[in-house]
Amino acid sequence: MHFNLRGQGNSCMVAVEPPITFFEGDTFIRNEYKKIVSLRKITNGIVKYKLQLEGQNRPFDIDIKAGGVSLNAQENGIIKGEIAVDSIDLEFILKSD
Repeated sequence: MHFNLRGQGNSCMVAVEPPITFFEGDTFIRNEYKKIVSLRKITNGIVKYKLQLEGQNRPFDIDIKAGGVSLNAQENGIIKGEIAVDSIDLEFILKSD
């Protein structure tokens, strides 16, 4: 999975921690695997975000949760929100049928 972070202008800066994460060890069919990645605000003020899954060419079920909201549960497949605190956690969930 490749996570792409795009922004408009240079007024807001964020960091993804950790910048690279691995699902190490054996992975098995029909098992769910989760990783937490923090989206941390570096600048003052509120940072708005919009998450959506772009292009999927492998037989995996992928979900992302941000602020307790599931990407797959959204009718339009988009999560919109704001980072008003220092950071939010993004939970990446992978499963292969």
